[in-house]
Amino acid sequence: MSINAIPLTDDTISNFGRFLPALYIERVEIYDDKMTLFVSVFLLTDLDEDTDTMLLYLSDKLNFYVMHAWKGSYEAVDTDTDFGLDDADWDLVIDGKMNVFAAYDEATQNGISIEDGFLDLSETDPLVVFVPDGSGLYNASLWTITEDLYDDKGNPIIKAQIKIDYEPTDSDGNLVDLDFTTLDFWNVFAFASMYEYDASDIEVMLENPALLDLRAGDVSYERVFKDGELQHKIVSFVDADDLVYGDIPIQSITGPYYKTDNITRDDMVEYFEEFVTGFKEADTYDSGDDALNNMLNSISSVVEEYGESTQFLKEMDLRRAYFTSKDPAEPVGKLYTRFRKRIYTANRALENGTQVKKILNRNPKIVDLRSGEVLTYVSPEYDDDLSDTYVYSESFMSRNSFGYSYESNTSTGGTMVDGVWWPGTITFDTVVDVVARNRGYFFFDYEKAFRQTAIINSILDISKLSLLGVEATPYDAFKITEASITRTEGYMDTDTGTNVSHDIVISCEFNEDTNYPLTETVTVNNESSMDDTYALPNPGGLSEFTAETFPEGETDYLILRNFVPRQTDSISSTYPDYRLACFEFQDFYDYDVACGGALAILPTEYSVKVTIEDRTIEVARALITYYQGIQAELETYYDAAADDLSSNDAGDFNNFFSEGATAPYSDDSSTAPWIVAPAVYCIFKDIIYNTYGGDIDKISAEAQKIIDGIDPYTGNLGVLEIFKTTFDEFYEDVLSTSGEIGSLVAAAESLGTIELEFDGTVPYDSCSSETGCDGIYPIVEEVVEEEEDGGVVLGPALPPASSADPADWIAVVDYSYEFGSNYGTTDDSAMQAEFNITDEFAWDAIDAFAEAYDNDLEWPVHTASDLPDIGEYVVGYYNAGFLCSGDPCVWGDSDLTGDEATRFAYWWSLTSYDRGALANGGRMTLYKITVEMPGDSSGHASILTYIENQMYGSVWTYGSGYGS
Repeated sequence: MSINAIPLTDDTISNFGRFLPALYIERVEIYDDKMTLFVSVFLLTDLDEDTDTMLLYLSDKLNFYVMHAWKGSYEAVDTDTDFGLDDADWDLVIDGKMNVFAAYDEATQNGISIEDGFLDLSETDPLVVFVPDGSGLYNASLWTITEDLYDDKGNPIIKAQIKIDYEPTDSDGNLVDLDFTTLDFWNVFAFASMYEYDASDIEVMLENPALLDLRAGDVSYERVFKDGELQHKIVSFVDADDLVYGDIPIQSITGPYYKTDNITRDDMVEYFEEFVTGFKEADTYDSGDDALNNMLNSISSVVEEYGESTQFLKEMDLRRAYFTSKDPAEPVGKLYTRFRKRIYTANRALENGTQVKKILNRNPKIVDLRSGEVLTYVSPEYDDDLSDTYVYSESFMSRNSFGYSYESNTSTGGTMVDGVWWPGTITFDTVVDVVARNRGYFFFDYEKAFRQTAIINSILDISKLSLLGVEATPYDAFKITEASITRTEGYMDTDTGTNVSHDIVISCEFNEDTNYPLTETVTVNNESSMDDTYALPNPGGLSEFTAETFPEGETDYLILRNFVPRQTDSISSTYPDYRLACFEFQDFYDYDVACGGALAILPTEYSVKVTIEDRTIEVARALITYYQGIQAELETYYDAAADDLSSNDAGDFNNFFSEGATAPYSDDSSTAPWIVAPAVYCIFKDIIYNTYGGDIDKISAEAQKIIDGIDPYTGNLGVLEIFKTTFDEFYEDVLSTSGEIGSLVAAAESLGTIELEFDGTVPYDSCSSETGCDGIYPIVEEVVEEEEDGGVVLGPALPPASSADPADWIAVVDYSYEFGSNYGTTDDSAMQAEFNITDEFAWDAIDAFAEAYDNDLEWPVHTASDLPDIGEYVVGYYNAGFLCSGDPCVWGDSDLTGDEATRFAYWWSLTSYDRGALANGGRMTLYKITVEMPGDSSGHASILTYIENQMYGSVWTYGSGYGS
């Protein structure tokens, strides 16, 4: 076997030892309950030397030791006195500043390391242990001897290797439970020694440390854990031939690293030590110069602290910036000049050596064969009963009268129009039908519904899938199939005494072929068998409506709309493309239905329903299928790696295998199974078990550890075999149909397509707090025309646009009483008291209005025949004035106080019941109102506007003397 098969450096002394054979830690295998070391020693011989004789001689003269120094879950009280419980203590051994036996002896003094099993020094078998058998002697040593190795000059090399299992025990000999998650550090050491350790005489040996150093060989070490992390990566320095440099290089002041083959580290250290000593011995040295001494001490501190570091010369160069003066005329400036020259001289000597480069590789010596952590499944949050809110009540609805139909009438005997008598033939239009329109929008939180109610969320956290970049859920798997908005109208059935209700449903269906919600059809269903006026899906298509009185193309609808939020920030910082659905609706029906009659039960809200077809369980199945595909690719890779010709005895892959395995993925290495499988495994662990808390950096770091162990160039067959077994077991135990998750997926699949219905409401109060006609605002103005022959044509009695928002007027209370032949018996004082009518003129106006229509009086203008027709109204009003605190009060009554922006007013409407029964001729209803009228000094017009708005939809006129 060629020397290339030996893990050598470019330094023969490093390979075989300076004075004594050097042990080499070839591999450290980590298991759940133990650590196994493979330690080798390489012996350089010549062709004439007898191998058995040499091995027997070394077995007689040398002792081989392996030492473990680590710390688990223990907090040292004082690391200055508790030697060995701080990782920095063992740096003294690693840096060669402390004898390994001395370090072990001092660590045993704290009592903790031995008691808790943190320290162990074990002597291995000798190289040769001859044991007699029936035919002679045989070597029973645990060392395996290999003799077919040769260096590049043909000299034979003997390799001896031993496998050593370490299971830590406490001071009583009991096994210590290994918890690698609580480790602080773990270092292993291996060395040969002519001295056989004995606790009874070590103190004597330590009295002569120089002699003890000569009797101990070079110490090999491996940092297995540092700061709680497995050291699966190492920093190496290699030359142009990719040979690892076995010593510590020095970085030049320009950046590159160099071997210490032209100027040794000891020479460089001595060069600067002599510089400091020589300057202090010079005649110009002033021991009282603080600035000078500070810089000399700073240079000495670099020698002390960085003497064994790659940064030795770089740190020296950094000290130049701390000089307080660079003037050669001053002592500190003179020091600076000479110091700079020393740095440049040392740097030139260094750069005349061999340059090396720094590389970060997987540590091939450390093989992690632990079975892994115990995984516990916790099901994600899942709203299985749709109890959360998905249709938001923060909606909006407007209500107004949108169109009308009318019929033409002619009066030949004259008529009263707005309180003015028009003689002669009068042609006027009477409103027959008025259309009410409810229009608005509401929001459905599709994103929230998807992430909380989709069936896949009962098993896998779909939000975590998105956060980890697994965008595997198409819209088709969770699509809106239908939406509806329902208005429920009701009334009291006087025959049965029960409430009767029926629904008017506007629904929309969606296109099945698009990968986004697209409204395709709208359907209006009037469940009332009584009256078509409860729903007017297309009022413009009815014969009684014309383009003049109703805009064309206006129909009922419910449709998904695109919208742009007023806010500039994203709706969600977690999900930038947040999906919030906005539905707009329009609903036409008869105005009288909207106002409601005496028996009507008026609705106060719409009922909303959004239907989702949920097939997201198919996504879970697709993920499992994807895992199976990666599993097959990993198996193919493993089969090739497991070939006898793909790796050496230690399991490290050879170049033949490495090049062959990577060739198919030369265009895109990211698709290689040794890259994809670890990533998929870690992502699936996090999705199902929340192993890494959704932290993509932790997932990537863990995946990279696995990749480093199975990569064709840096990997190891043993690590690959462990990972493949873990990957396969994860499928069998978790994802298969009998597994923890796969069984849940199979059960959900058996349910087939799931239909989810999300309910909500659109309240009327987003438009107005009023109900019935009071919450419906007019938008079409009255039209009055004169005929060419001098006659008058009156348009439909629809109120004009308001000069003040009608919502500003508030009906406080209403009071009704019968009038007619018994009007004189009305208790006026009680009515005045209830209405708080303190203004005598207000009551006079009300009283006069009533008397004008009383059938006991024979006025020349108003007689019983002048009473309104049944269902018609005549109206009067009185503006009581300001509520003011000043004196005098505007508009009269000094008893009224308050804000001048607020007015009192009264108005009344008179409606006829039965012309034939003069004893019960009609009813007058009084209203007391307040109003905010900013910018309106008179108030009179605003009262008119308010009244006209209130009477909209009715047949009415002002009484004599009112409305002009």
